[in-house]
Amino acid sequence: GEKKKEEEGEKKKEEEGEKKKEEEGHTNKEEQKDEQNNNKKKKALKDEVDLLIDVATLTGAARIALGSNIPAVFTNSDPIWHAIEAAAAVTDDPVWRLPLHTPYRQLLRSKVADLSSTSCGEPGYGGSIVAALFLKEFAKGAQRWVHVDTSGYVNSAFSTTGKPEGGEAQGLRSLWEVLKQRYSSK
Repeated sequence: GEKKKEEEGEKKKEEEGEKKKEEEGHTNKEEQKDEQNNNKKKKALKDEVDLLIDVATLTGAARIALGSNIPAVFTNSDPIWHAIEAAAAVTDDPVWRLPLHTPYRQLLRSKVADLSSTSCGEPGYGGSIVAALFLKEFAKGAQRWVHVDTSGYVNSAFSTTGKPEGGEAQGLRSLWEVLKQRYSSK
């Protein structure tokens, strides 16, 4: 009896609160959209992620290390790297793995934040590795994670049929091949 009264009292308060919001004009599409997004995030966190991939031009450091025609790949999974490497050979879409050198993680420490988005060490040294370690912090729930740091540009000296000078989706043909092989039978 008493528990039922409490539940009814809470329900009544909620209804009054909703009514008050409506009267004040606070219930709107943005609040509903935020609630839907929060529900989607909660669901995503419950689902197990098999493979998380991000592709971006993160730093110029990878381009300095590898040139403009080979994107850097970072991954926490050796089997995924081997699959990407094999796919790169088949698709003529070269990529190169750089290490996620764990000691560099300390370069992301901050006195004012949980994590710094830039290295607190010597500027430019190991920049693409430090940047990938930063991204890795946001992929902690993924068993397998891949970051392709693509410069997205083909130098005129290397332009060919199918790979003209200018913007280029480097590494994407390799990734697509891996995804086809990995998930076509699932």
